[in-house]
Amino acid sequence: IAAQLEAAPTVAEVVTRLGPLDGAPLPLSDRELELSVRLRPATEWPRGLEPLDVVRALAQIVDREPRATLVGLTPLAGLGGRALQGRVTPVELTLRGEDLAVLEPLAATLQGTIAVLPGARTSISPGGRVPSLRVTPDRVALARWGLGVTEIERAISAATGGIDAGEMDRGNRRVAIRVMLGDGRDEEALRTISLRTADGRTVPLGFLASLSHESGPSAIARSEGRRAVTVTLFSLDVDHDDLRAEVQRRVTETLRLPLGVSLTTR
Repeated sequence: IAAQLEAAPTVAEVVTRLGPLDGAPLPLSDRELELSVRLRPATEWPRGLEPLDVVRALAQIVDREPRATLVGLTPLAGLGGRALQGRVTPVELTLRGEDLAVLEPLAATLQGTIAVLPGARTSISPGGRVPSLRVTPDRVALARWGLGVTEIERAISAATGGIDAGEMDRGNRRVAIRVMLGDGRDEEALRTISLRTADGRTVPLGFLASLSHESGPSAIARSEGRRAVTVTLFSLDVDHDDLRAEVQRRVTETLRLPLGVSLTTR
């Protein structure tokens, strides 16, 4: 994407950075890529181009990459002034509640409701789900063997993250030797990990806890003391104030919030 942007006649330089965006109101996934685009002076642009034309052209370049979604634009100094700012300032709809299992499908419904607006570009943050290991201790078995949840936590951490077993010399520096389980995602291998009791006996982890792999949220955001999911919308075809008014109208007409969930728009 950066190479295609740099090939545009209005662009002087593109700088990329992977990770959460600076100033984001809520944590974003590490799969976010920030692109900082420095434009050439307007006198060097093709004749007749306005700032909004330039932004639309750059957005179209990103749109051509099927694996990427443009989630926001932030114009810096000297590009189109307040008129352009009014076009790219996003509308943010934040759902707050206690249960992500309620908030996530509600956010998806909200996104579908507003995605039909002219030129709409929508995203949900935090977005995406990642594999996670669920460990449910058997407290009766733990008591029988004289062990606690802490011992299970240490064993899982050592198996999936590794433990330091020593150091070795590499030229003029020393490198830590870390021992890890072959595949920390292998449930059967994890179940065979041995924990040692106070009297010297060993017991497999599978006797003390149940293990399963599930998908979980890539991040958990909180706002005003509650869990939060934000749906963001911007359009290069509609002014921010008009877009916000239309969003509020559609949401009021179509969305019914369950008890304990609130929605704010800004």
